Amino acid sequence: MTNTEKRIKFIQRFAGLTQYAKMFSLEFIVTSFHRSLDQQQRLYAAGKSKCDGINKKSKHQDWLAIDICLIKDGECIWDRIAAYELLGARWKKLGGIWGGDWESLNDIYHFQAGETSEWFQI
Repeated sequence: MTNTEKRIKFIQRFAGLTQYAKMFSLEFIVTSFHRSLDQQQRLYAAGKSKCDGINKKSKHQDWLAIDICLIKDGECIWDRIAAYELLGARWKKLGGIWGGDWESLNDIYHFQAGETSEWFQI
């Protein structure tokens, strides 16, 4: 499977998560999709990522991760609330990786492609 095909599968799965959020009247914006090497290195230097962009690449660099922010009353919700848990559980059920499960960097906003080849099959 080519990288382009993987990206398409990822976007298709994320579209499914978007539809799921809509069922619960949850609104969100995408705050990060693709990151350049420079952007990734800045986040790493600031301690906001475990990936330096070279030795360890972020899935954002490959267009295989999206960060979101839930919106309520026109404002971003940066706190861990039940709605993030709901979306994270659904994403994991689809076989994806949710940053809210990470102990070293609790990233409730992060939704990333699964790591198995089966994840990319739809």
